[in-house]
Amino acid sequence: MKNLMSTACLSLAAMFLPASLYAQTCNEYTERNGLVVMEAENTPSALGMWQKKTSISGFSGSGYLEFNGNTPLNGPARSPLSYRFKVNRDGLYFLHLHAARENRQINGELRTDVANDGYVRLEGNFGAGPNPGNSHGNDGPLAMLKRNTKFFGGAHNQFQWASGNRLDPGGHNNKRVAVYRLNAGENYTFVMSGRSQFFKVNRIMFRHQSVGAGQAQNIQNVAETCATGGGNPAPTPTPAPGNRVSVPGVVQAENYVKFFDTTRGNAGGQHRNDDVDIQATTDTNGGFNVGWIDGNEWLEFPITVRQAGEYRGEVRVASAPGNGMFTLEVDGVAKGNAFSVGSTGGWQNWETMSTSLGQLSAGNHTLRVQVQSGGFNLNWIELKRTGGSLGLDQCNTTQQCRNIFGNGATDCANSQSNASICMCGTTRCDAQ
Repeated sequence: MKNLMSTACLSLAAMFLPASLYAQTCNEYTERNGLVVMEAENTPSALGMWQKKTSISGFSGSGYLEFNGNTPLNGPARSPLSYRFKVNRDGLYFLHLHAARENRQINGELRTDVANDGYVRLEGNFGAGPNPGNSHGNDGPLAMLKRNTKFFGGAHNQFQWASGNRLDPGGHNNKRVAVYRLNAGENYTFVMSGRSQFFKVNRIMFRHQSVGAGQAQNIQNVAETCATGGGNPAPTPTPAPGNRVSVPGVVQAENYVKFFDTTRGNAGGQHRNDDVDIQATTDTNGGFNVGWIDGNEWLEFPITVRQAGEYRGEVRVASAPGNGMFTLEVDGVAKGNAFSVGSTGGWQNWETMSTSLGQLSAGNHTLRVQVQSGGFNLNWIELKRTGGSLGLDQCNTTQQCRNIFGNGATDCANSQSNASICMCGTTRCDAQ
């Protein structure tokens, strides 16, 4: 009964609280495209002297944390908050905090150098940066990175990113760079403790050296990288937005019926309310695309092949960095060559790629997009029949032709007769 009551209370909270205020903790984070991104309020630790707030604009999750212990000037490390994570690639990672401070009147003087710091440390097997030392501007020595060290930043009641020369062991012009040499697959725990009262933290981020700071600090386009369930969860079914797609035809990426996603929540915030990341697209005909794609993720779609034959798969993709790769599977069997997605010049600069899928049998099947490496957006998949004939009386409307042959179909010729033919421009669609 206790468990049932708890579940009921949580359900009521979810129903009546605004979505922006209803948050879940994250037990483990993962590196995604070179970034480990943590919403400060989603720590599994007891908040203690930290308080969740939403008073200042510019936060990215369901709120931010403000420390309410000690004094605005300083104090001992209190109320430590833990954030556990793993990275998927070796290398140097820079610490960034999205933080805010407050100007305070102290002894009749307006101080702008208070309420602006907390303690940070990292636990686990890691190394220091390439230039550790005891001089201003050096990388933080390993011992400093492993103990509670002051980290400062932020503007007056305004969130700003703080990184680089922000570790402060004490003394004027005596700062260090917060950079860490991390190992793929290792468990790490980042610990942030309160130091000065009224210091505020929205996001915590570790950025791989291969990712530019400007790209990483784009709050609108970079999502939290919580590892769903802290591991490899079971496939998550979700209600189908439509019926089976008739093939030949176009499968819209956002119309999946099952999926596996490595991070929690819809980073794009569009179209559906689950863990697949969907955004509005500026591609031809508009609509939506699936984005923020990571390795090992997949999407599944129910399809009906109207007639057996040879088929070709065309996909609509966009990528800024490139290096993406995925395959098309039918009923668990990979079809054709893997799609290797290079840079298209931007996340909304779209290109069409294709591969021969070989023979598909008539009837109901499951199409899967299986991702090997991420870093690309996907708009649609079109399956085209490349051989054979559908015979006479193929259609009644042009839309039926498009359902069969895709967007290349332009007309249902002789639609009022029993010898109708789908046309793709000046050529029969089934002859292409």
